[in-house]
Amino acid sequence: MRCDRYACADNGRRKLKADPIPCYSKRNVSKPRDRSVKTPVRKLAQDDRQLPEILVSKSLHSLPGPYGALLLVLAVTSMATANAVTPLELLGTYRTQSGNAEPAPSRGQQFFNSSHDHEWRCASCHGAVPTQTGRHAATGKSIAPLSPAFNPDRFTDASKTEKWFRRNCNDVVGRECSAAEKADLLAWLLTLKP
Repeated sequence: MRCDRYACADNGRRKLKADPIPCYSKRNVSKPRDRSVKTPVRKLAQDDRQLPEILVSKSLHSLPGPYGALLLVLAVTSMATANAVTPLELLGTYRTQSGNAEPAPSRGQQFFNSSHDHEWRCASCHGAVPTQTGRHAATGKSIAPLSPAFNPDRFTDASKTEKWFRRNCNDVVGRECSAAEKADLLAWLLTLKP
């Protein structure tokens, strides 16, 4: 049985157009959507910085039980890390993430100079003294000083810091570094002064 765009013909022939369109039921034929009418698009936040807050407020609060609470805590923690702008604020964030354990600069120095049962140490690329320019062990590429006192750009961008911690800890330790290890290392680097 064939029909036109709007209604089926009794004799199975098209009423209005020449090209046939299948008709599945005489009773359940619906008119096609008018393409000239624009469907409303979801209104986005006027400021791009508000968008993550809107998404968090609508998606995480709607999750039931402990999973929603856990995701909310992780999202808030990651937002706090992303907003740190000074090495001291970043140190405070790592300290909070580690359960307010007091960072020990001596542990940070030991971590920096240990091989952790792997081929490389942090000092392999950053140098035994992280106040000077280092050189990548494999590529030979120059690496700016790691200490914030000698390189004011270090530890000012939390996302870059996390990216490099993730990469370098994987090379040196074989896993991601814990927040306590990051806090210890950063505490030691902050003690190095010109």
